[in-house]
Amino acid sequence: RSGSKTSLVAWDGLAAHGPYDRVSFPKKSPRLLVAYPKHLQGRVETFLSALKDGLGQKSPAFESGFPKVFGLMKLDLDLCPIELKGVDISEVERVYRDAISESLQKNTDVDAAIVVLDEPHAFLPDIQSPYLRCKALLMTLGIPVQSVRSTTLSQQPYGLGYTLRNIA
Repeated sequence: RSGSKTSLVAWDGLAAHGPYDRVSFPKKSPRLLVAYPKHLQGRVETFLSALKDGLGQKSPAFESGFPKVFGLMKLDLDLCPIELKGVDISEVERVYRDAISESLQKNTDVDAAIVVLDEPHAFLPDIQSPYLRCKALLMTLGIPVQSVRSTTLSQQPYGLGYTLRNIA
């Protein structure tokens, strides 16, 4: 076990020594559901590549990638593109929820989720919020979820590294 190794800064210790429960962690290839507006697909794929593989020398804050830092075999991704073209703002959360529900019916073995939001959808009232409504659905099923706004996808590598730390 790596429990005897310490660091003054939590992330530095995690990156250098791995998590305390690395050996006993039961799932070595977790599955991540990623729901996102279809028109952001290229930016989402670039973001997910950075999450999986790290940013190398471009950002010392997140050099290695999620699987390596946490001692995992790999990170499996279930991509859930959501077509929002022509969808009325009042229907956006329903379209997200329906797409996620359909994806979960195909594959129930999801360990965590990311919901990517276009900027206008990130600030909708709670009852119309795609993130809050999807979070309620996913958390009810025991699936932790994190939102990512579209502007986050476009961060420069140095800043993106710190964002990826928080998501990891």
